Amino acid sequence: MKDKIKIVLIGAGSRTFASCVINDIVSNPDLAAVKVEVWLVDINEDSVKRMLDYAERAAAYRKSKVQIFATADRRQALPGADFVIVAVDIRRHELWEQDFRVALAFGFRHVFGENAGPGGLFHALRNLHIIMPICRDIEAICPEAAVFNFTNPEAIILTAILTQTKLRAFGLCHGFYALWESVKRLLGREPETLDIRTAGINHLFTFYKISDPVTGEDLIPEFRRKIAENIDSFDNLTRFLFEKFGVLGYHHQEHTGEFIGYAHELCTPLWDFGIETCPIPPHLDRAVTTSDLYWARGKEDRKALPTFLADNNKGQKRFDAYIDGTSPLDEEFMKPSGELAIPIICDIAFDRNIRRPAVNVLNTGRYIPNLSEDGCIEIAAVFNRCGAVPDHAPPLPEGFAAMLRVQHSVHKLMVMAYQEKSRSLLLQTLLTDPVTNSASKAEKFMDYMLELQAPYLPEMR
Repeated sequence: MKDKIKIVLIGAGSRTFASCVINDIVSNPDLAAVKVEVWLVDINEDSVKRMLDYAERAAAYRKSKVQIFATADRRQALPGADFVIVAVDIRRHELWEQDFRVALAFGFRHVFGENAGPGGLFHALRNLHIIMPICRDIEAICPEAAVFNFTNPEAIILTAILTQTKLRAFGLCHGFYALWESVKRLLGREPETLDIRTAGINHLFTFYKISDPVTGEDLIPEFRRKIAENIDSFDNLTRFLFEKFGVLGYHHQEHTGEFIGYAHELCTPLWDFGIETCPIPPHLDRAVTTSDLYWARGKEDRKALPTFLADNNKGQKRFDAYIDGTSPLDEEFMKPSGELAIPIICDIAFDRNIRRPAVNVLNTGRYIPNLSEDGCIEIAAVFNRCGAVPDHAPPLPEGFAAMLRVQHSVHKLMVMAYQEKSRSLLLQTLLTDPVTNSASKAEKFMDYMLELQAPYLPEMR
């Protein structure tokens, strides 16, 4: 059992994510029993100083003895780190909008453009350009540290880290909660009281076990029956995948649709983050922004947007007031985030042997037997001082597995393209992606994006 733990959070300028991690650290009773040192790192000095101030107030609120430091230089923070959490991006919404709209302008009928498809691949290339130098610094300065990546596209980023460095790294995402919501709604039971197991890749997975851990009762037949009885409560693509392939996992079609070439036939062609999906409220005191649309995403009644945005405006100001210190902290704001990074850090540090519902790893142990061994998968795992011990799932339904194997090829090609700085391999990646529907347009799109986003991309030869 460790008596001293050093945690480095890279990308700590993000108010929402960083405050969640900070709250989880200072509130964790296991960490209260040992000496904990936390370093907040962000290239934006003003942002990281603001989050340091917040962290000190959060620690004081919890009466935590955690030592907290901040820097814009990750090399100053990394020596002696036991755990490094990485959640970085650059000009996220502006560049994402370019990814989506430029790809659409070239005729690629994608549905989201964040993690796959032509737009998502440029998101991957930008973030590889940021992440890999960070990982090489970790490898040089604290090679024994466990690394937790939250940066999207998760599967591509983690494939690169685990194949191009010697780091012990894991990818984390809260997407498993989407399935848990379905279980709770349809079975009327709290997911925490059940044994729920899933397998697949990040944002594209399915269940293979739902049982009562006390009686051992298999609840999958009942769950499938409830899905069929309530099939109209799911979006078009989620419904299609269940009816045609027998799978259900991340039931938000914008994410699952990223990986499927025909998803546009089932999903709206409108971008859920775009101004085209919402009315323009004439009485608001400011323009509707992409950030507003992010918060408004998922609202069934778009006509309610003006009220929603006005309420969200108040909520955002309240959130900012907590972070900036103009409002005192309270239990509602300090509640657990639900993210898995800090619980898993405790599992490893204290050798707890606890199963966590989803982690991204390479499939080196054939944890999913009909997927590639060098592909990144998402699966439940037990964590202890040795790291992750992934579950072994049964073979996935073959039609579904075939979709995932294509994605594994895309991921590997993307990593090769980045490593070799190769336009040829980047084009192969685009041409392999199921959303790409034109060879000539793919090359023109690639050339246009490499020039348009040049300040954020590696130089490709």
